[in-house]
Formats: sequence, structure tokens, C-alpha cells
Amino acid sequence: MVADDGRAIDIIDQTLLPHRFETRRLETLEDAAERVSEHFLPLIAQPMLVVAGDKDGFTPRHTSDVLMNLLPAAEFELIPGGSHISPVEFPTQIIERIHRFLADHGLGQPGTRPGPSGTSWGENWTRQAASRD
Repeated sequence: MVADDGRAIDIIDQTLLPHRFETRRLETLEDAAERVSEHFLPLIAQPMLVVAGDKDGFTPRHTSDVLMNLLPAAEFELIPGGSHISPVEFPTQIIERIHRFLADHGLGQPGTRPGPSGTSWGENWTRQAASRD
């Protein structure tokens, strides 16, 4: 006999909840695996910077090679020793490369491009984030 005070629902949720998350995670990975972008990548004329870690097992180097072959204005940066979390492992190297990429293409420093209200995009994002707190 089950108590009628909601404990049965709690027990069911505690038992099934981890499986629901795992099922959703698998559905997300399957969805990502089925998406194909090769048909429109050659149409992107804007400069692109492709950054990869040479120790990334989740997104291996050959994935970056595909992008480099399909994006007409792409540049590539391989992070020696970097894994899938290269921005966390090598933030200075990646930030410097992004700044060089932006400068090489006349795009300025991040956050300096005028935003819709005349302030920089970075200032707008900071203000919006602060207003949510």
C-alpha cells in the first residue's frame, strides 16, 4: 500500500529522473550527429577562425579539416596540448589569437564595435546582464 501524501511521486521521480536526463542527452547527441552543414559552408564569405586542440577527443582534428576545406575565408589555429576545453586550458593563447584575427580583418577589439544605442556591444551585454540580477 502506498501513502497518499506524495511520497510515491517523489520516489518515482528520484528513480526515473536520472534516466530522463540521460535519455535527453542521447537524443541531443543523436540530433547533432544527424545535422549536416557542408552544403552551405562554402557560401559563407565572412572571415572565420577555426580553433582546435590537438588532444580534443570529442571534436577531433579531422572535423576542423572539413571546416577548413569548406569555408572559403577560414583561418586555422591548432592549440598544442589543448583538449575540448582549450579556452579554459589556454585562455591567453586563444584570446591573443582572436585579437590578432580581429585586427587582421579590421574588426577591432571585442566589445568596441558600436551597438544599437551608440555604446559598445560589450557595454550593452554588461548592462543587460546587470539588469537581470
